Amino acid sequence: MRCVGLVGECGVQCVVEGLDLGLDLGLDLGLDLGLDLDLDLDLDLDLDLDLDLDLDLDLDLDLDLDLDLDLGLDLDLECGVYA
Repeated sequence: MRCVGLVGECGVQCVVEGLDLGLDLGLDLGLDLGLDLDLDLDLDLDLDLDLDLDLDLDLDLDLDLDLDLDLGLDLDLECGVYA
């Protein structure tokens, strides 16, 4: 598995046995909610439930997991503050 992070961007790319997943997320959420609610609820519920469930579940799992991870991280960061 090889993961590469990009400096200055929100991005991660991972390669696993020929599978290339690229993830780039940018979220900008602005919410302005004004709610004026006047609720008059009159509920008359008559429920008659008759449930007969017969479940027969036979689950046989054979999992063989061989995971080899090689994570190499090389970061060169240079930051400057100018006034």
